[in-house]
Amino acid sequence: TWIHGPATAYWQYLASPVAGNNVGDWDTDTRFYMSGVGGNEGNACCPIFRSVRTYNEPTNTYTNITSTGTALTAGRGFMIWMSDNMAGLASPLVYDSRGLPNSGTVNRAVTAGGTGAGYNLVGNPFACPVDYSDVVAASTATLNASFVILTESGSYVTDPNGGVIAGGQGFMCIATGGGNLTFTESCKNTTANPNVIREGNPANTVRIRAGNEVNGLGEETTVRLSPDGDRSYDGAIDLPYLASPYENATHIWTGNEFGNQFLLNDLGASDDHLLIPLSVVTSSPGVQTLTFKGLNTVSEYNCAWIEDLNTGARINLNEVDTYSFEENELGVTRNFILHFERTNDCTFDLQATQASLDAQTNVYVNAGQVYAQFDFGDEEIVQVSMFDLSGRMVMGETTMNVTKQTVALENPGSHGIYLVRIVKGNEVTTKKFYY
Repeated sequence: TWIHGPATAYWQYLASPVAGNNVGDWDTDTRFYMSGVGGNEGNACCPIFRSVRTYNEPTNTYTNITSTGTALTAGRGFMIWMSDNMAGLASPLVYDSRGLPNSGTVNRAVTAGGTGAGYNLVGNPFACPVDYSDVVAASTATLNASFVILTESGSYVTDPNGGVIAGGQGFMCIATGGGNLTFTESCKNTTANPNVIREGNPANTVRIRAGNEVNGLGEETTVRLSPDGDRSYDGAIDLPYLASPYENATHIWTGNEFGNQFLLNDLGASDDHLLIPLSVVTSSPGVQTLTFKGLNTVSEYNCAWIEDLNTGARINLNEVDTYSFEENELGVTRNFILHFERTNDCTFDLQATQASLDAQTNVYVNAGQVYAQFDFGDEEIVQVSMFDLSGRMVMGETTMNVTKQTVALENPGSHGIYLVRIVKGNEVTTKKFYY
């Protein structure tokens, strides 16, 4: 199994594709740094950090795993702190699962109706990919058609890989009626095994990410425009809001006039002017940034703009795909309206928009280390340099070939405010951070 790196340490959903293993089998791999399970690395403090957890739907809580003897039961998902030394991964983590591969029919009981809104942490029990639509059809539990995975930025992403789930991938399924989640041999997908996480770009789907410049952590909410969608909550299609397990991640969700909060909001496109409530909650005071992905996949409307109800600012998303604001208090909710229009006279249609360099890059500090985060679909050549506020260069221009990855930068020699300049072709963006 291949896990993305290098990267700052992050939570990852995993599952075992073989029978007879326990947490200790993962812990024996020297690249897995596990704390609080009674294993090789002992306990990180303070207090004891538990690096392996499961999720309990009835109570909407994560449960700590405290023993390496805990069985890696087929179909059960685990949340693992992915790191070499608590701080980060120095390189991609590739590990083997050794034992008799799971096969045949695998059932995993799931619950609905708890305070966890039907979310169950499960996992692909096979060593090969599965089609989630086939899993839904085979299951006795009543399941939403979508699933979610957790990314290194702390956000949930809906239906990556076009609905194909990689071998060893853990994920959240959403049950509206309890029963068994069922994997069968016919659910297996014979295409090349995808990475454990990879985002897709389906048509008429916009992903809105909220993050902050303090730690780079945030969440993502998705708006999907479809003929059968509407403004009400539909448990078979929409996904209810689920907070990131990172306490200091910026929170985001869309809503409706009925008080529902959405992780995935499936909406109809019959209105010439569609208004979507959007809320952002600050968990790390400082500059918060909204990034809009997939605007050029929207064919139902030709114009989009975001309205900040706090300041009255209106940002034309046909021209820019990010919006930033500063919030210095913890727990403050900022409300917006996302507008889609088909009758307005836009400068150019949404289909002609291209993701900006600003939207595809981020710089933040984690555990005393400065990181640059890139989100390119294809490999790109960038030049990265760092300056203090006086204009003095503190990190010389460095050329990198990057795609979707996080790169550790040279740390400044003293604390203060710094600027990172990123150049890609004719595009330039500057990111400010506090060290």
